[in-house]
Amino acid sequence: MPVASQVPRRRGAPPILSDMARHGFDIGREAKKVLANIRVRWPQWQPKPADQAGFHIWHEGPREIRGDPDELKGVADDELVAEARKIAAAAGL
Repeated sequence: MPVASQVPRRRGAPPILSDMARHGFDIGREAKKVLANIRVRWPQWQPKPADQAGFHIWHEGPREIRGDPDELKGVADDELVAEARKIAAAAGL
């Protein structure tokens, strides 16, 4: 089965190829044909913006801080997660 016919079912290939082309990589004749085929068959498809390239899911985390961040002041970087877990366990989270 030709690669071009498989690409639409493979989520990662079109974004990776388009991002490589955007950055000036020579993706080769076959990969250029794959992208051209996608653009013809699915004209609504657009590559992701450069800052989102490579992400299959784009989301953000919580926008609020719960608790008192000062409780972690002075805690060494390599101990932050362990200390945060202790605080969360004590709070019943």
